[in-house]
Amino acid sequence: MRRFWTLFWVVVFLWGLAAGASAITITVDGNLFVEEGEPDWGVDTSSFGENDNNWDPGVPGVFVWQEDEVGENDGFVDPGYGGQNYDVEAVLATFDANYLYVAIATGFPQIGREYGSDWYDAGDIAFDVGADGSWDYALVISTYVDGNDNREAEIDNSIQEVELRGFYKVFSWQGVSVSDHSVSNPFRMKSGTQKGTVDESKFYYVADDPDLPRYIIEAAIPLSLFDEPFTSIKIHWTMECGNDYGEVVAHTPEPASILLAGAGLFAVSMFLRRRRREG
Repeated sequence: MRRFWTLFWVVVFLWGLAAGASAITITVDGNLFVEEGEPDWGVDTSSFGENDNNWDPGVPGVFVWQEDEVGENDGFVDPGYGGQNYDVEAVLATFDANYLYVAIATGFPQIGREYGSDWYDAGDIAFDVGADGSWDYALVISTYVDGNDNREAEIDNSIQEVELRGFYKVFSWQGVSVSDHSVSNPFRMKSGTQKGTVDESKFYYVADDPDLPRYIIEAAIPLSLFDEPFTSIKIHWTMECGNDYGEVVAHTPEPASILLAGAGLFAVSMFLRRRRREG
């Protein structure tokens, strides 16, 4: 009997892991904190300063990259300089049964930014299925080029306008403009084919607002837009100069958790069958 209860509590623990894998529900609105009963990421930015903020909510199943160490100066953001104006502060990702959710915090506006005589555009969110360096998909979060809303790319072998919120299978990428910042690649889709469009209610961005301390980009990408199922994916974002970039690897938790719980149930069932035979 002692062995039975040991196995029983193992199964309870494993089912707890399975439940914790999907313990968060996202509202795509640019606000990462739970307010007035609305579910969200659990990151309270209301008291955040310019830098040294903690973007990790400590929630199971939420994957976080953060590097928020630079304020309003021309400080080093890696691999370039520019301070808060070019800082990629955090990239967050999580899943539910239907969507991949992404949130990005940055000091860089999606309309782009002028520096001296140069203009730098905002990049696409890049997705690398399997985190193997292939960079398979792009979500367009800006259609601006040099401050003008007229971006085009090679889509299905012809030059076409790029759609805001468009989700594309990428054939080739545009790199960052500063060669010394190649570690920040990829920047924007150069050619590809459109797989679909993220619904307006599942997308949030602000093109430009100088009064904001930072910009939040948030999107829910339907998993059905990906050609193949996956268990891990790398998510990346940068700006044209490549002064800074952020990327996080997210893992789909459900299959592993269900497998663990299933293994526990199988062990209990085999134990009970053996007990019946011995009895």
